[in-house]
Formats: sequence, structure tokens, C-alpha cells
Amino acid sequence: FWKLPKIYFPSSLTTLDIGNNYFDDIHTESFKLLTNLQALDMSSCKTRELKSKWFSDLKSLRRLDLSGNEIEELPSGIFKDLKNLKHLNLDRNYLRSIDGASFGALENLLQLYVRNNRIESIDEIFIRKAQSLFFGWFSGNSCIDKNFNNFIKNSMINLEEFKACFENFERSFFVRGKNFTN
Repeated sequence: FWKLPKIYFPSSLTTLDIGNNYFDDIHTESFKLLTNLQALDMSSCKTRELKSKWFSDLKSLRRLDLSGNEIEELPSGIFKDLKNLKHLNLDRNYLRSIDGASFGALENLLQLYVRNNRIESIDEIFIRKAQSLFFGWFSGNSCIDKNFNNFIKNSMINLEEFKACFENFERSFFVRGKNFTN
């Protein structure tokens, strides 16, 4: 593994794809000038640990892809500065829980992908913060925590499509005039 070096990307950049690289750290100033960045792909980089400072300057970010890494835990406040984030992909990592403290100010998040992780629990803080979700994909996880049922009850009104999991059994939910499958 290596550290993504100090690179001065042009401030006009709106999309950055650094996926399929192998790094476990990013120089703190690499993203500093990217105030107009709207989409960041960091998928399949074998990254194990996220650091809050990586995303702190990306105020315009709307889409973040962290899928296919080896992330086990989301640090508290990791997404706190991403107030415009609408699409977050955390598929195919090693996450064991969804902690609301990690999601900070994601009141505008519309799409969340956490398929094929190891999620066993979802905390109540996340449930309260997830009211803006329109699409949620949780299949391929254990989701055995009692809060997962609360998440479904509290979020079903807002979700257009929701793929969930119960005891390793995948179920699809389609609401707002669509099919609801148990």
C-alpha cells in the first residue's frame, strides 16, 4: 500500500476517479482545492481505514463511491462536512454496523448502498438521520439487530425502493404505489 501523494488537482475539477488504485492514506492537501468536486470514485482501492480529513474540503460533493474496499468501520463524523452528498456507495466492504455518528449532517442523502458487508446492527441515531433516504440497499448483510426493524418502520414512508435483509433472507420492498414483497 502507499499514500496518495500531494497532488494539486485543478479547482475546476467536478469528477475525480482514483478507483482501482491501492492506497491506505491520502495526503491532507490532495483534495484541498477541489471545492467544485461533485463526484469522487475511490472504489476498489483496498483502503482499510477512512480519515475525516480526506473529505473535509469537499463541500460540493454529491456522489461518493467507496465500494469494494476493506473498510470495517466508519469513523465518527467522517461525512460531517458533506452536506450536499446525495449518493453514497459503501457496497462490498467489511462494515459491521451503521453508526449515526458517522453520517453527521447527511440530511440530503438520497441513495445509500451498503450491500454485501457484514452489517449486524444499525443504531438509533442513524435511523433518525435517514429520513431523507429515497433508495436504500442493504441486501447481503445479517441485519439481525432489533433497530433494523425500527429503521424499516420509520423509513418506509420515504423510500421508493428498499432492498433489505432479515436473517440472511433477502426481501424487496417497493412503496409509493409499487409492489411490496414480504
